[in-house]
Amino acid sequence: MDWFTAPGPSDSADPQRFVVSLLRADDRKTAGAGLMLAAGHLLTCAHVVNDALGRDMFAAGPPPRGTVMVVVQGATSTRRYASRVTHWVPPRRLDGLSPVREEADQEWLGDLAVLQLEMPRSERVVVPKRRPMAEGQSLRAWHATNLRSSFADVRVKTCDDVIGYVDGEPMGMPIGPAYSGGPVWWGAERAVVGIVAAHIMPPADPATGRPYAYSTQHIARRSWCIPWQRVEDELRAAGAGELFDPVRPAPEDDPLVEALAEVIERALPSPELRTDAGRALAERFGLYAPRDGSAPTPGEFARLLVGEERAIAALTEVLRQDRGAVKGLLAVGQFSPTYRLLSPREHRKLHTLLDALPEQVPARLPEMVRAALPLAAPLPV
Repeated sequence: MDWFTAPGPSDSADPQRFVVSLLRADDRKTAGAGLMLAAGHLLTCAHVVNDALGRDMFAAGPPPRGTVMVVVQGATSTRRYASRVTHWVPPRRLDGLSPVREEADQEWLGDLAVLQLEMPRSERVVVPKRRPMAEGQSLRAWHATNLRSSFADVRVKTCDDVIGYVDGEPMGMPIGPAYSGGPVWWGAERAVVGIVAAHIMPPADPATGRPYAYSTQHIARRSWCIPWQRVEDELRAAGAGELFDPVRPAPEDDPLVEALAEVIERALPSPELRTDAGRALAERFGLYAPRDGSAPTPGEFARLLVGEERAIAALTEVLRQDRGAVKGLLAVGQFSPTYRLLSPREHRKLHTLLDALPEQVPARLPEMVRAALPLAAPLPV
C-alpha cells in the first residue's frame, strides 16, 4: 500500500450528509442540491447553478465569473463555502441542439456542473460510493434544505443508462422543486446511483396555472434522474476524469520517477525528514498520511510528484529553506507533463486576485501573456 492515499468513497456515513445545498445569490435561499464528487469538488445539475446565479434555467453558455455559496453538512456541524464552476456540461435537447425549451422538452441531455469549493485541502468531506443505476432499485432523495423530514422514497421503473424514471410511494414526501442535483441513494448497496434532474408536475390550466382537479388518469409522483453511468461518461468527456481517479499513479517506466527519487533522496536523506515533508505535502492535497511512525520512500514521493498536478510546486513550498533541493526539483520536474508552475495555495490566491479585477481585465490575460513571452525568453531561468 502506498504511503500517500486518497480518502476513498464512504459507505458507512449517514447518507443525508452527502447532500450539499446550493444557495441563490440574491436571497440565499436554496436553489437546489448537489453531492461531493471528490475532495473539494461538488457535482450538481447545470440548471441548479443557473438558478443560483439568477440566469435562465436552461442557459447553455458558461456561467460568468463569480461564486456560488454552498452548505456542507458535517457529522456535528454545518459549513459554508464559496465555490466556482470548473466543468460545465450545459443542458441540450435530445436532438443535440440548445437551448432546452422549458415547456416543450420533457427530457434532455447534459445538465451537469462541477464546482470547486474554496476550502483548505486538509478539510476532508465525505464522498459516497457510486454504482450504476438499474431498474428495480429502491432509492431515497432529499430536498436541498437537507431537512430530516424531506426524504422521498422512490423506485426505478425504467433506466436506459441515459435517463432513469422513478416513481414515488403513495405516502410520504414526493420529489419536487429544489430536489434537483441531489443524490439518489441506493440503501441496499449504500451507494449513490445518480442525481435528481426533473419532476413531472400534474397538468395545469393554461389560463390560470392552477392544477386541474385530481384524476386517476394523471401521472403522479413521477420524476427522472441522471444515472451515474451517464454522469461519469459525460464528465469524463468534459475533461473531469481526474475527479474519478484522484491520485493518478505514474507509469512504472516513467524515467522522471527515478530522477525525482534521486532528488528526494539527496534533499530528505532521513526517514524523519521524509515523514515531516510527506505530511505537509499530504495536507496540501487532502491525502491521508499514516501516523504509525512510517516514512514515505523516495520512490513514493516521486510517484506522487509525477502523478499529481501542482505537487512539485507544493513540495518546493515545503522545502523553500533548502534552495539546492528546490533548484533540483524544478530542474527535473519541468519535464513532467503534470508539472504546473503554481502550488495549490498560490493558484487559489491568484484566483482571489483575479476575481477582484473588472471582468474585462482577466479576459485579456491570454493577449498579455503572448505579448510578454518574447520579452521573457532572453531572461535567465
